[in-house]
Amino acid sequence: MNHRTRRRWATIAATCALGAMLPGCEVLTNLLEGADGVSFSAPQVDLPKAEARLVRYPGVRQLGSWACLEALGDGACGLIPYYQRPSEAQLQFQFAVTFRIQNPNRVPVPTTELLVALHLWPDRNLPNSHLAGICTTLCEPGDANCPIPLGQACVDRYDDVQDLATLLAAALKGALILIMEAVNGQPVGGMWEAWTIPPSETVDLTFTFSIGIRPMLELIYAMVTSDVLVGILTSGSGSIDIPYAFAGKLWFQVPYLGRVAIGLGPFGMPPDDPLVWRIQ
Repeated sequence: MNHRTRRRWATIAATCALGAMLPGCEVLTNLLEGADGVSFSAPQVDLPKAEARLVRYPGVRQLGSWACLEALGDGACGLIPYYQRPSEAQLQFQFAVTFRIQNPNRVPVPTTELLVALHLWPDRNLPNSHLAGICTTLCEPGDANCPIPLGQACVDRYDDVQDLATLLAAALKGALILIMEAVNGQPVGGMWEAWTIPPSETVDLTFTFSIGIRPMLELIYAMVTSDVLVGILTSGSGSIDIPYAFAGKLWFQVPYLGRVAIGLGPFGMPPDDPLVWRIQ
């Protein structure tokens, strides 16, 4: 690292040390020159669509049948025209989020961590049990070949969006279970190469998540009420709206910059209108 680069880095570090809560520190560290004079910068991350799209979910008849089974039992529900006892597999909720990542550097940039948070019914004053979050790492924190400090996975010294930080932190403490299922259709595990963004390229990475079946169903049962759910079985049609908000954060290992975090969202949090999953 040359003298000019050292001075530039010292200025950035001093600025962030004096203003750890300022929103611009991640932006300030986005650019740095390497020893050979080549500029390095953090990847650019965007969401082609600011939504978490449902890719697997039960229909309203299946939800109504489950609610009826919980409220009345299989024998009584069998008298309702559209009742059909659902299997656990039919009650699974999965959603997918696609991040568009552009690497402006001349070298590949590995993705080290992913943090996704989901908040259902964000416009209601509900406890944190209605949040779900997951932190996924691509190497073993603390290992000599891993840039993630031990005990510091998905943790930053600076947060550029306080609402994002609050939602992500709350989601990790929530009772809903969020499980990472696949990356672009591939099983999770040993994905460092798959998550490395090639030089000067733009890549769409789609991450798929499952929500714990029982906590999800119990939340729907509490928020929609069994009367509405069972009533759907009488007519055999209807719809249920599930409002939600979500946020995400990705970490990258950029030459000379080190471990860099980029957050997106939250989307659908008050005072904005929530996003909605419509179940039919």
